[in-house]
Amino acid sequence: MTIQEFIQASAQQFQPKTPQAALLAAKEGILPAQAYIYKASSVKPLFEEPFDLEELQRILSRQDNDLETDILLMKVLGKLSHHQDAETALFAAESMNAIESRYNRRIEEAAKAVEETPTAAAHRHCAEALYDLALLSSQTAIRKFYLKEAFIMARKLEDLKEYTKEDGLFLVSILNALDMHAQSKQVLAALKERFGKDDSDILEAEAAVAFARRDFMGVILIYLRLGKKKKYLDSRELAALAYWTEQR
Repeated sequence: MTIQEFIQASAQQFQPKTPQAALLAAKEGILPAQAYIYKASSVKPLFEEPFDLEELQRILSRQDNDLETDILLMKVLGKLSHHQDAETALFAAESMNAIESRYNRRIEEAAKAVEETPTAAAHRHCAEALYDLALLSSQTAIRKFYLKEAFIMARKLEDLKEYTKEDGLFLVSILNALDMHAQSKQVLAALKERFGKDDSDILEAEAAVAFARRDFMGVILIYLRLGKKKKYLDSRELAALAYWTEQR
């Protein structure tokens, strides 16, 4: 699991408040080691209180912020929206609306593309846009709404001949975010029939489902299976294998 993957999955995991808490969680196997690395290395002036409003405005003015940056911005702005200074609170609220509007426009454009040219690529782009907006939202009801919409769009890919293993794994990610782990296992079972039961990506997705269910022994057993095909694993998979089974 990379740092980027950890950030995207963090909404589904225990979220430590301090680097020390993250370190303890990693030692106990509750979180991957990346949790501590991320928490320990993400101490930036922008995200420390008191917040630097000028720096916030500078970053908000950029048009190329990625999802991870926008998620962090939304967390900071969410706190500032309750600031005792009315102007600061208004600035935060308007900035949050601006970020959400940008993602909504992306969804509208993607949905229009699906209507005009219902290709697999168009469906993927739309599902990803919906998923990203879900991760951006801190409100449970809104998050679930967009996750369900992403699921509906991603599910349509199963009926297209361009359906890929990655499409199925993305579907599993959505289901995991919805805490629908039984359905995740069903999708994984179908992927095994279609792409092979020993596929390392599918096994890793199984491990992610087990992790989301706090079935840490299940995670270890899956990685022990992966260890049998160690010579075929890439560096990222080998790192995960070493973390969960101490096989190096």
